[in-house]
Amino acid sequence: MSDPMAHLVDDDEAIRDALAWLLKSRGLPCTAYACAEDFLAA
Repeated sequence: MSDPMAHLVDDDEAIRDALAWLLKSRGLPCTAYACAEDFLAA
């Protein structure tokens, strides 16, 4: 089983950065994407 990973998709950079910081500060790794196309391409 793989480790948990949150995937954030938000076009507002400030919100995306704040949510990524919050999740990481609580020990949940995450990857942030600016749009759905970036997420799907990854």
